[in-house]
Amino acid sequence: MLPTRTPGSPLDCLVMAALTFAAVGCAVLGVRAHGDPFAWALLAGALPLLYWNSMRARGLAGWAAVPLLLFVAWDGSAIARGIFTGLVVGGLARSGCYFAAFYQPRTGPNVWPVTVGQQLILIGFSVAVWVEFGEPEWVAWLSLALVLGLWVWCYRQLFELLVEPVLRVMYRIRWTGPGRDRLPPRGPVLVVANHGCWFDPMFMGKILVRPMTPMMTSKFYGIWFLYPLLKYIFRVIVVPDVQVRRDAPELRDAIASLRRGECVLIFPEGYLRRSDDKPLRRFGQGAWQILKECPDVPVVACWVEGGWGSWCSYKDGPPTKNKPRDWGRPIQIGMAEPVVIPADVLADQMRTRFHLMNLVSAARVHVGLEPLPPFELPTLGVPETE
Repeated sequence: MLPTRTPGSPLDCLVMAALTFAAVGCAVLGVRAHGDPFAWALLAGALPLLYWNSMRARGLAGWAAVPLLLFVAWDGSAIARGIFTGLVVGGLARSGCYFAAFYQPRTGPNVWPVTVGQQLILIGFSVAVWVEFGEPEWVAWLSLALVLGLWVWCYRQLFELLVEPVLRVMYRIRWTGPGRDRLPPRGPVLVVANHGCWFDPMFMGKILVRPMTPMMTSKFYGIWFLYPLLKYIFRVIVVPDVQVRRDAPELRDAIASLRRGECVLIFPEGYLRRSDDKPLRRFGQGAWQILKECPDVPVVACWVEGGWGSWCSYKDGPPTKNKPRDWGRPIQIGMAEPVVIPADVLADQMRTRFHLMNLVSAARVHVGLEPLPPFELPTLGVPETE
């Protein structure tokens, strides 16, 4: 069963539909009460959402609901109400009650017209109902209370939007490649990438159009002020920070997450980059063990360029130690198209590991770099080296 807050799940569709209904009702009431100033401000407020990431738009709608409540409670100006109402309505419409960007094969049917039609029917129905019945003051307050449901439903997007300005100041993140538009926004997907610095999960979280479940070492999970964020906001899968162990519960957690339809992010190297001459370390068995249990899950290979040499990498010393902070450092991420690993490759763990390494290496072309020399299986009888 899908988690309740997974975008596109049935319960998510229902909640977002109710919130959009309430937001549109507020907009209709505002136009009726304040006329043209409110209407023009409503339009101006909604316009920026045309260019906003769909998941971030949910967070923006939640934050915009707070000043909107204040302006309504203290009888603020019509223009201020209109702008923040526009942000709420635009944010909900941009996120999509039905999460419009369904992943579909190239040969599959085009679901966009149906999805857009559902959204228009919902908004049209909202307008009709509010025009007919929307005068009592308690109705507006009820609508705003429903919009504040975003704070309960989209708490992760709210937090990510809060820290995004800090990330924007430190790093200029850009992403290219076919995987940018083909990442499945619903259902299970495994994202694999190289690991050059501590902030790689944050870089990936910035570009993915859906919430991700990252695997993270317990070294960070045990820090007291990070623990509640990692456990309750990002729901990370904890990897014990030990060299030798008999059990790997994090792999079972990753498999369970995929079976729930989540997006799982892993760095199969299991190790931060340490040197200039080895940009990609041999992948561990973890990715193979996960895919062996979930063979039909699409894999998106990514290459993160720019993290190596940053403040939080091991270049020129341990991360953060006597290093200048990063300001506007360019980060480029190449995303390959989602692929399903062939069954004959998954039949062998070593072949799967090298296959995934070559996929990640090939993603370098999307950031303007040459792929690394092909990774090949060790010759029989020759000792394996890292």
